[in-house]
Amino acid sequence: MPRFDGTQFAKQGVVIVTTNYRLGRFGFFGHPALTAAASQSGEVLGNYGYMDQIAALKWVQRNISNFGGDPGNVTVFGQSAGGESIHNLLTSPLATGLFQKAINESGNGRVNQYYGRTLTRNAKTVGASAEEQGALFAQGFGINGSDTSALQAMRALSADQIVDGLNSSTLNSPHSLATFSGGSIVDGKLVLDEPENLYKNGQFTKVPLMLGVNNADLGFSTPGISTKEQAYAIFGPQNLGAAAAAFDPSGTASVASIESQISRVITMDEPARFIARTFTSAGVPTYLYRFSYVAQSVREKISGATHGAEIPYVFDTLSSTYGTAVTSQDEQVAQRMIAYWAAFAKTGNPSDAGLTNWPAYDVALDSQMEFTPAGTLQVNQPSPLKAQIDLIEPLNDANKTVNRQYQ
Repeated sequence: MPRFDGTQFAKQGVVIVTTNYRLGRFGFFGHPALTAAASQSGEVLGNYGYMDQIAALKWVQRNISNFGGDPGNVTVFGQSAGGESIHNLLTSPLATGLFQKAINESGNGRVNQYYGRTLTRNAKTVGASAEEQGALFAQGFGINGSDTSALQAMRALSADQIVDGLNSSTLNSPHSLATFSGGSIVDGKLVLDEPENLYKNGQFTKVPLMLGVNNADLGFSTPGISTKEQAYAIFGPQNLGAAAAAFDPSGTASVASIESQISRVITMDEPARFIARTFTSAGVPTYLYRFSYVAQSVREKISGATHGAEIPYVFDTLSSTYGTAVTSQDEQVAQRMIAYWAAFAKTGNPSDAGLTNWPAYDVALDSQMEFTPAGTLQVNQPSPLKAQIDLIEPLNDANKTVNRQYQ
């Protein structure tokens, strides 16, 4: 994909490796017949997509020196679902020692990332287990039971039958929700638990971390919100005034914009601060950013940096997204971003890029680097969203935002 072309990273002196991994039911799938067949071998099950990522990292360890790379200086990075992958790699014992630094772009990592989905039903399961979803999928093809004949019948299905119409547009249809795990499965070997729980318990690989979100990032608004009072109800009656002051200080914001901002802070901004605080408190160098820049050619159409908007800047591949409309200011932002990312990959400190000093996150200062709407670099201490994030934090701590986020 042109946006992920690594040429500009190579020019920064970085060897970049992009990997494919299995998706859909090929990547994340459980079934009682698979579990039964693996009961003696102790085989890892369910998260086949993450197994691919770990296999790729092991390949890097074996081979990257042949390409001029250093197997002792590996940085993993990903965005969105790729950011979720980074959380899994940071908290999986099967990935220990395979990388020395991590970058997470818009990866959440806080609130019910796996929807409470375990491989096999147990006391922690929320909704259906992956095995139950897999069994329902198989039943749609007349395959029942958990014996070897059921396993053989499933393995005889064609690729198209296994995909069964699943794609990003049908993922949330009732049929797909019922029969597809949707992503990470708590299997107890590769994925031990929700990343939030593992981070809180200190069960993570303590390597330098860079992470951040965009100022108009992803959120999951609650349907049916038609008044500001309904939007603020999640904060409780004692916090209605504080919520109004934080999310609508002028009193002129629309209900839709308020609800969108609340959902973004739930999904992205507060989790990023939670992780930055957690890593910093563990003595790990952590660098937090906020990306607020919008390409000059689309500013009349787009008011903020949406989910994934930072990618062509990080890779300095702006023409893949904006064609010939790329301006000198746009390109300057890209050059600064890739310089920071490359410096962090090399040394673990983005300030080694020689640009504006990017301070490590400080819990008391709540410090972060902002790539501003004007195209400049600005160190914010504290975050401009501090009041909003402070309101969301206790809700995310108590997992009171799960239904709002995913319903």
